[in-house]
Amino acid sequence: IEAGGTDASDGESGGSDPTVEPIVDETVRIDDVFPNAPGTTVVFDDPSVREIVFTDGSASGNASVREFGEIANGAPSMSGNLLIASASVIEVPAGQADAPAIVRAVVDPEWLTARDLTPNQLTVYRLPDGGTRWEELPTEAFEVEEGIVVEAETPGFSQFVIAGPEVPERAGTEPTPDFASEASDSETPPSSVPTPIDGDSVTAAMKESPAEP
Repeated sequence: IEAGGTDASDGESGGSDPTVEPIVDETVRIDDVFPNAPGTTVVFDDPSVREIVFTDGSASGNASVREFGEIANGAPSMSGNLLIASASVIEVPAGQADAPAIVRAVVDPEWLTARDLTPNQLTVYRLPDGGTRWEELPTEAFEVEEGIVVEAETPGFSQFVIAGPEVPERAGTEPTPDFASEASDSETPPSSVPTPIDGDSVTAAMKESPAEP
């Protein structure tokens, strides 16, 4: 999975290794679903990335999201012990490739629970085209009734990863001696949360449930 340069044949930026099959591959026309709001908002139905908000109110063309099971073998390794929730390549028109935007994605809350993570531990990382290191993007997580929404500000488009830190027990280290075992016995088990929602519902849920700091 490698973010490539501009494809002269279709005028879009980004790309991926053609030998790797994506889990999800969706292309949509850039039609602003919220014409009265700033920027241009595009909604996807199937991939983890559900919304892109271009700061350019006149953005047009096609936008594509290809989601993979892991980052590319040839991509630089990510620092630390990180658990990857999703890896995606976003392709946009060449005129928007290096323009700031907001990316919103969903993460299955069951994925978090199984790994002892909380929503605020999730971070979105970006690998710029031709870059040698992953960049941590400003990230916020919205825990709404229907699931977890992750929002990040990006300076441009290429390959993205949503990840959280591996807890010490999973990383193979000994936890710091404390009263953790006693605390765990008194904790209330997390309630089950439905699978993340579709693109339109993500938008509606976030409007009803503003982000918490």
